[in-house]
Amino acid sequence: MSKQPSPTNSQPNSRPDAADAHPEMPLAHYRQIVESAGDVIFTTDLSGLCIYINPAVQMMFGYAPTEILGTHFTHYIAPSWKKRVAAYYIRQQRDGVVRSVLEFPVQDAHGAEHWVEQTVMLLYEGEIVTGFAGFVRDISDRKHTEEILATERNLLRTVIDLLPDHIFVKDRQSRFIIGNRSVMDNVGVSSKEALVGMTNADFSPPEVAQQFHDDDQRVMQSGQALINREELDADANGNTRWFSTTKVPLQDSKGNIIGIVGLSRDVTSRKKNEEALQAAYDALEQRITERTTELSNTNAALAQQIVERRQAEEALLAERNLLRILIDTLPAFVYVKDRESRFLIGNTAVAKVMGAAGPEALIGRTDFDFYPNDIASLFYADDQYIVQTGSSIINKEEPARDEDGNTRWAWTTKVPLYDPYGAIVGLVGIGRDITEHKAAQDLILAQQQFLNQIIDTDPNLIFVRNRQGQFTLVNQAFAEFWDIPTEGIIGKTDEELGAALERAQQFMKDDQEILRTLKSKFFLEEAVSNPRTGVVNWFQTIKVPIMAPDGGEFQVLGVATNITERKLAEANAVALAVEKERVSLLSSFVRDASHDFRTPLSTINTSLFLLERAALPEKRKHHMEVIEQQTSHLARLVDAMLTMTRLDSAAAFTFRSINISDLMQSIIINQRLLIESKAITLNVQLETDLPSISADPLEIDRVLTEILQNAVQYTLTGGSIWLRTYQEQSCVVAEFQDSGIGIGSIDLARIFERFYRADKARSTDTGGVGLGLSIAKKIVEAHNGEIQVRSEVGVGSTFRVLLPMLKTQ
Repeated sequence: MSKQPSPTNSQPNSRPDAADAHPEMPLAHYRQIVESAGDVIFTTDLSGLCIYINPAVQMMFGYAPTEILGTHFTHYIAPSWKKRVAAYYIRQQRDGVVRSVLEFPVQDAHGAEHWVEQTVMLLYEGEIVTGFAGFVRDISDRKHTEEILATERNLLRTVIDLLPDHIFVKDRQSRFIIGNRSVMDNVGVSSKEALVGMTNADFSPPEVAQQFHDDDQRVMQSGQALINREELDADANGNTRWFSTTKVPLQDSKGNIIGIVGLSRDVTSRKKNEEALQAAYDALEQRITERTTELSNTNAALAQQIVERRQAEEALLAERNLLRILIDTLPAFVYVKDRESRFLIGNTAVAKVMGAAGPEALIGRTDFDFYPNDIASLFYADDQYIVQTGSSIINKEEPARDEDGNTRWAWTTKVPLYDPYGAIVGLVGIGRDITEHKAAQDLILAQQQFLNQIIDTDPNLIFVRNRQGQFTLVNQAFAEFWDIPTEGIIGKTDEELGAALERAQQFMKDDQEILRTLKSKFFLEEAVSNPRTGVVNWFQTIKVPIMAPDGGEFQVLGVATNITERKLAEANAVALAVEKERVSLLSSFVRDASHDFRTPLSTINTSLFLLERAALPEKRKHHMEVIEQQTSHLARLVDAMLTMTRLDSAAAFTFRSINISDLMQSIIINQRLLIESKAITLNVQLETDLPSISADPLEIDRVLTEILQNAVQYTLTGGSIWLRTYQEQSCVVAEFQDSGIGIGSIDLARIFERFYRADKARSTDTGGVGLGLSIAKKIVEAHNGEIQVRSEVGVGSTFRVLLPMLKTQ
């Protein structure tokens, strides 16, 4: 391992005291020492350019000293290290660190790479740093040795992980430092890191864990090994097993005991045989006691017991031998191949599946001797990939043939096999037959398809969402509602399907509550707008937590029933009550308007009376014009009253998506003659890329036209009007500003009341009926909007119509 740059313990701004030097020693003597030194010694200026270097550089790296003088010290450093080394020495100079040691690779004159250890000191003249002095030593052999040790450690780790015995190392507190795969499987952890720091108390019964701990401490305190101690323990599944355990002290380089090394072998089968043997022995003793008087029979029985005991001992010996050939009893396929994919080792399971007479029949042969070329070629390609690249193949699913020619499926793991020098000499393979597992997966898939057919026939909307809000299952009714294929929904969220942001967030909030409490939730009524059609449907939904198919987490199952038709029926029932309310409102409205009918009718009656008595044509024409004007006013009043009555009775609107700037442009064109008749300057600022609104275009046209006509009507000739459209938060705004006569604060609070007119500015002489702004306010509120007004007498008024944007935007 290469060292990271690290300074010595010298403190910043400290340096050798020149007074400590030995002035008695001649300068030439110093130079002779430097010139004959075996390490490279050099000095540079502050910029890093070499000022002096001794001859050792030629012997060590092949460069003449004259080649290096005047060059930058990083010129000969391996390219990948140049920047970090230069940066390190810049920090040394900046922080005033007198001495530092750094390891890095350099290139010699022949292009070969050497690892060096470089010691660098700051040079001073008085208080000023003037350069660097360095000592370079070749440490390539040491680095090579470190790499060999690392390779051997990896090989050792691979070997102990493949051994069935439990191999472990503990510290002085009996905490695990190292454990092989058998140890991790026994305690139920999945990684080496998870094992580190654990003790037997984390997974064994308290009395067993205490015994293990006492044994550990006894070995460490006495320095004496514990050999083949038989003891009970439980594995990760709670099964009790017998183990033969050996523990020896672990010592550091100084001979201090720092822990233990242990090896445990499962001897459960042997213990069972011993118990059987002991039982047989006890039975023998009993029989000898009972039949002491029957000497002849006793001798025969004793002989039989001896035979049985010998058989038990032989069985015990065979059991021990079986432990040595464990590889042949494993159901997994275990084998070792050389670089040419020839078998070096193979267990009985491999020999059987390949149709060989036995494991010995595999040695020296390849897959091509047992399988068809197409299958053998696949195995060979994987083998060569591993031995040539050093990569591993983990749990690859691949086909094979058994001895009867039937196709089998297996999960195969192959890892490279290294020699002590780190060279790949072959591979180690382990396979597991998954034919039945694969068949079970196919059955599960068929059952899932059957379940999908069932839920696809259900007219209710059925869906499943995961914790991230993504759909993991939907039925056909759900897909048809959204008008999206099923595969286009899976993996998407409500927002990605086009649902309004606030609606999607509410769905997510409801799901998270269900997953947190693991309790179902019933939603009596939910309005859902299809973003593609704009049609609003009503649903009654139940959501319940369910376990995901892989058992990893809970998800939310929802079943939504469309209750739109029921809602319409309920609305029809309400309509009768609304009609009664409308009649009542109409009566009230007629009472409110009776006063406004009297004035024009009185004017008409007076004009008719004068018309009958007028002799001159000019007088008669004047009275006729007055009658015509008042009749027109009455017609407008009746039309306004009918409109207000319709609005009071909750009249239906025809909503569709419109752009308010386009509508304003159309109104300006229609009112152009009215505006020009008063020589009014019209300033138009309409934004073209505003979001759309959902509105009834005829009714919103009526509102905007009314406000624009009012602005023209109460703006003096030659005045100005400003029309603007823009977005404000979640609303689109249409603004009307005029330089007219303005409205007083008292009148301003009442201008939206029916039949209210502000003094002379709102009199019938102007042609108004006193309902225009009331109607406008009613329409805007029916669109969930708002009309705002501010005004100053003599300065002008500003009306703002705020309408909400489409929710899908």
